[in-house]
Amino acid sequence: MTAFDTSPDAAVVRLAVLRRLTPRQRAELTIEMSEQSFAVARAGIRQRHPEYTDDDVRFAMLRLLHGDAVVRTIYPDEPLRAT
Repeated sequence: MTAFDTSPDAAVVRLAVLRRLTPRQRAELTIEMSEQSFAVARAGIRQRHPEYTDDDVRFAMLRLLHGDAVVRTIYPDEPLRAT
């Protein structure tokens, strides 16, 4: 799948680079991209809710990632934070 903002030539180069990666490099890249995605999500929560503490942001992320039912099951007494 090619991104809408990527030219066909750039997509070919990108795919060639990814194919040359070792399994370990692919795993490291995946982890890095996941960490960056989580950081962006946390930053968005903080921007929308500047009053949130670190714990509030953590609970909002849990809700975003796992949904209300899971958060309620694990933390029944915690309020659901807006994401």
